Amino acid sequence: MYNLREGIAINFSVEGNSIVITPQKKYTLDELLLGMTSDKFHPEFETENAVGSEHW
Repeated sequence: MYNLREGIAINFSVEGNSIVITPQKKYTLDELLLGMTSDKFHPEFETENAVGSEHW
């Protein structure tokens, strides 16, 4: 079974004359943060005054 159904996020690629469709991997928070170190965090910064309906 391919485990594909409506609403499943997919990746697709072309390999030669074939289209390859695979379900997207669901990452855990730990996997997403695995490579984060304190030197990779960006500092906060100020923006200009709101020009539309932004709320700060």
